[in-house]
Amino acid sequence: VNDEKKYAQLFRIDGRTLRPGAVIRLTGQDQRGDPDAEGAAFADGYFWVIGSHGRTRHGDEAGVSRFVVLRVAADRRGRPMVPPSTEEPAGVAASTRLGDAIREATGLGDFYGKPLAANGVNIEGVAVAGGRMHLGFRGPSVAGDGFVLSVDADAVFTARKPLHPTVTRLALGTATGIRDLAAVRGGILVLTGPVN
Repeated sequence: VNDEKKYAQLFRIDGRTLRPGAVIRLTGQDQRGDPDAEGAAFADGYFWVIGSHGRTRHGDEAGVSRFVVLRVAADRRGRPMVPPSTEEPAGVAASTRLGDAIREATGLGDFYGKPLAANGVNIEGVAVAGGRMHLGFRGPSVAGDGFVLSVDADAVFTARKPLHPTVTRLALGTATGIRDLAAVRGGILVLTGPVN
């Protein structure tokens, strides 16, 4: 995924070489702004793409398109179930349910809607495992802690199903946040780095 474009691109690994594949449009061409796609995961028959859920670099409100989770159904080999399109978001489901969970989350809610430069909420990692979606936050950093918000993955796309959010604080160090997450056997791998 690309944090400044309205598309993602498939690829395959051939030995030590990445082979580019089909381009998948994530949002409509006429939609204002891009999803600021910061993370991607593959699990449970889907590609999951997370928007930053943060204000733009300059703190304006124009980035409403970044408050989204996208999902693309795929087979076990990672081939989309609906042929990808460069013109329209074919086979791409979108959800904006996470905003409320973040606003209500202990430790995170006070920073929702603030720019990253003001220690605002900004997601950069996503991992899906065991039916849960785990979101790693680049910001905020509070008293040396970073945050992971976990929700019921299916509920993100099922309006009547509760998200059952949980927040985990991780002692990462001053002004350090989560830059990526990956599901591994037995847990979640966390990549950390400076908030700014």
